[in-house]
Amino acid sequence: MARRCRVALLVESSRAYGRGLLRGLAEYARTHGAWSIYHHERALGDPDPSWLRHWDGDGIIARAESEKLIALLPMSLLSDYKPDLAVVDLRALHDIPGVPSINTDDQAVAELAARHLLERGFRSFAYCGFGGANYSDLRRRIFVRFLMDRGIEPAVHDEPRATARDNTTSLEAKGMRKEKAIAEWLNELPKPLGLMACNDIRAQQVLNACLEFGIAVPEEVAVIGVDHGDVICELADPPLSS
Repeated sequence: MARRCRVALLVESSRAYGRGLLRGLAEYARTHGAWSIYHHERALGDPDPSWLRHWDGDGIIARAESEKLIALLPMSLLSDYKPDLAVVDLRALHDIPGVPSINTDDQAVAELAARHLLERGFRSFAYCGFGGANYSDLRRRIFVRFLMDRGIEPAVHDEPRATARDNTTSLEAKGMRKEKAIAEWLNELPKPLGLMACNDIRAQQVLNACLEFGIAVPEEVAVIGVDHGDVICELADPPLSS
């Protein structure tokens, strides 16, 4: 029997985006080749699993969010025990020496959201993100530039700002405590309003603020998120477009 390549998947199963990646990787493995998959349930910010440092495998596909995992992935650190180990990062949070990365096409994402809102007839626009989160800042710049090129200046809400200790999940948790600030900001904006949120978590927070403070959705504020988190979209009231 031909030897199977041993591939570790350090991709979160706690979020819709990670689960989508895992489904794609499973489809590739079934279609293209003899892989033995090593994977256990994890969240986005979890550190490297203890077994990884002495694991005798052929490849690692990771979403490197934690500092410990980012420090472990470079080829120079892995070469002591497996010089031909292949590593790919699917988070692209930092440039990791010797490790290629694959990331979301944020330009396509932000422009698609802006076009959708324009096609729905909105003339007032807003963006709500997590300031300092790389994906949120990039999507904000693209969304704003796309609309500015068409003579429209969207409003922007970026609180809470990231600190050196923050990661994706901690920023999202902070945002849950800022619903009143979001509602106050929304109340000052012209309606009807088309709003893009940086991801589905942020979009759900916007919807919660609207529901809590009496802002009609979608009549006054229409919200679109990113990541197609099916569970989050269905739990939101009304159900979230993503």
